[in-house]
Amino acid sequence: MDFPVVIWILCAVLFFLYGIVILSIGSGTSFFLVWFALGSASLVCAYLAHIHLWSRLPFSARVLFSVFIRPVEKTPASAGGEMNHLIAEVISA
Repeated sequence: MDFPVVIWILCAVLFFLYGIVILSIGSGTSFFLVWFALGSASLVCAYLAHIHLWSRLPFSARVLFSVFIRPVEKTPASAGGEMNHLIAEVISA
């Protein structure tokens, strides 16, 4: 298995376990469902990483994902360098 797949599966297991703990405590709300949803989403991401979806996406979809969806941790003043990094990452994938 690839490293990202293992990480996604580990996250899914932890999310599900935490959801079970919250459910067994009976915290009074249905917030445990959020943890089950996160666990399910992590399993979907593990499957997508397993089938190497990123490399199968068209170039334009990779650019859109990298620029608009992926969070940018840099300040606007350093956005030029960050944009070059994102473009290089998308091209190399």
